[in-house]
Amino acid sequence: MKKRRFFALFIMALPAFPGWLSAQDCANDSIPPVAVCVDGLVVTLDPQTSSFTLWAADINAGSFDQCSGLDLDLQIGPPDSLQGQEPPDTESIEFTQAGVYIAALWVSDTSGNWNTCWSLVTVNSAWDSEPVSGQVFNDEDTSCSATGGEAGLAGWAVEARLTFNNPAGNLPATYSATTGPDGAYTLYIPTEALQQADEVEIAVLTPLSTGQSCPLSYLYPAADLIGANLALDFPVQLEAGCYAMKVDLTAPFIRRCFSGYYRVYYCNYGAEPAPDAYVEVALDDFLSYTASSIPFSAVNGNTYTFQLGEVGPAECGQFTIHFQVSCDAELGQTHCSEAHIYPDQPCGGSYTGPSIEVSGACDEENQQVVFTITNTGAEAMPEARQYVVVEDVIMYMMAPFSLGSGQSLQVTAPANGATYRLEAEQVAGYPWLSVTAAAVEGCGENAQGGASQGMVTLFSPLEAGPFIAIDCQENIGAYDPNDKQALPRGVGDDHLLRENTPIEYKIRFQNTGTDTAFNVVLLDTLSPWLNAASVRPGASSHDYTFRILEGNTLEFRFDNILLPDSSANQEASNGFVQFTVDQRPDNPHGTRIENSAAIYFDFNEPVITNTVFHTIGEMVVTVNESREPGLLAGLKVYPNPFTDAAVLEFPKEQAGVFYLFAIDGRLVLEQAFRGTNFRLSARQLKPGTYFYQILAQEGGVYRGKMVVSK
Repeated sequence: MKKRRFFALFIMALPAFPGWLSAQDCANDSIPPVAVCVDGLVVTLDPQTSSFTLWAADINAGSFDQCSGLDLDLQIGPPDSLQGQEPPDTESIEFTQAGVYIAALWVSDTSGNWNTCWSLVTVNSAWDSEPVSGQVFNDEDTSCSATGGEAGLAGWAVEARLTFNNPAGNLPATYSATTGPDGAYTLYIPTEALQQADEVEIAVLTPLSTGQSCPLSYLYPAADLIGANLALDFPVQLEAGCYAMKVDLTAPFIRRCFSGYYRVYYCNYGAEPAPDAYVEVALDDFLSYTASSIPFSAVNGNTYTFQLGEVGPAECGQFTIHFQVSCDAELGQTHCSEAHIYPDQPCGGSYTGPSIEVSGACDEENQQVVFTITNTGAEAMPEARQYVVVEDVIMYMMAPFSLGSGQSLQVTAPANGATYRLEAEQVAGYPWLSVTAAAVEGCGENAQGGASQGMVTLFSPLEAGPFIAIDCQENIGAYDPNDKQALPRGVGDDHLLRENTPIEYKIRFQNTGTDTAFNVVLLDTLSPWLNAASVRPGASSHDYTFRILEGNTLEFRFDNILLPDSSANQEASNGFVQFTVDQRPDNPHGTRIENSAAIYFDFNEPVITNTVFHTIGEMVVTVNESREPGLLAGLKVYPNPFTDAAVLEFPKEQAGVFYLFAIDGRLVLEQAFRGTNFRLSARQLKPGTYFYQILAQEGGVYRGKMVVSK
């Protein structure tokens, strides 16, 4: 109860910290720093000394101060020190017995202001234990064995998980250790536990998925480990000779007029450290920054810069940005924010060629949507590429473009309430995605006096590279607390998705029980049409460990999450995790990709989420009213828009079939006809835009657009 109360106070206090303090404010600094503790820690007593020393830095998880930054004084003490007015005069605590303890962290800024938080520490016994030791290292030559000069990876967790034949009393089923600066670890498993267990799985818990060929887990009969003094190394295959930065950005949900938060997650998938790394986060215009778990170093409009320093090989981290959603936003409006991590160069050397970026805006004064295509690269495009403009889900226009270094091209469309999206091709040899895109929603009004919504998230955001993450989601009212979401959502009832398009999944969970959930485990078995080796774990509400189990099952473990029940703390009872996965290459049209997840709260039966699915196919409906070969002329449609009925009048008597499509490409009407005209009733049609196609019996096609207004 004590920690839950403190966490709630911490969240409520965040907006009180200004995003930027003036020199005068810092000269008279009376604002305490923000204390951030790790969610939980598992340690083992040293078998030689029967003790373990816990340092204050071990439970610090990103405490900061708006004036001092990260220049903080850390002290540690027992839980009763939280009741005092002065911090303990100790930088470490020594444990000599196994058990579960609370360690209090005291954080001081340069002005002498203090703040506190605390962490749960589980201390395992090392008496009568069987050691497992080895190294987690960067397998640069991909040999799956250690060779000279291959660096160890620090801060990686190695875990032993026991399966028992019979109940093992109070013996834990899981034991873990963390690698040191050289990647070495020693894991102790009690002999008594091994005597009662059937099997032991020993695995390295990856903070990232590297798509490697070497195993990261091993299964042993429990009896074989007694007296074995097992030596076990774990080779990890990173991008050799470079840094490879990836960023992810997401919010669990966005609610109009409510506060919310983004989690920004980053990893270095390369074998080299990334120097002077930082992240720029551009918030949606309807979101206002209120606070963050690390201070920003610069702000330009609604774009904030966060310094990370050096990010080592295989190092990952995340931070939180809190925001307020404007009450001027319409319910269901889409909000898009973007994170860009630097340095952003690809492996294999610096890329200096053409780089195409796309932006979009609503020009209300001139009643038009304006897209800008810019070549931000250092070289001119060697040949023309194509851009495509889509109106909702209908092809609006296509044209070639060619730009010199620094040159831009503007493309306009009428402000008619539709959602417009422009996709532009990159040049051949561009090292990341071959297409980039931007979308504009809610510019102008349609015939019904409104604007289309929910069209942005039907499509992939098509980030320019892994160093950019774009989060687009509609603001909501009520929501299901335990669910599965996918981006892009796909078009129409079949959720049509192009082949080779990556899918980003988000699993949300909430403790709706009657007590605190100590551990949460998510299991997600991937469709065979997805490539498990391509999985990239992303942003989350809490720290987690990740691994891929047999059968392409993903496991996200939130150990010691201490998730309060929703009746005790509604906001803190929620959690989520996000990950990206590639399709198998060139999945055929008609392929159905399904995905759901199982959510385990402690030892309860799993909560099974909804199933999200996609069907591989073309997402854009092509409607052409120009005079192409085989496209007939002379058709009159009136009135258009219409409320009760519309008449389609032919230049001569015709026989054929009339097809009517909804804006998402769904066929809503198919009817044969004969004569000089055809009457379409609006009785069974919902207000909105429709597209028709008429196949004449004697050959040829009529196509066009109709609007039903009621």
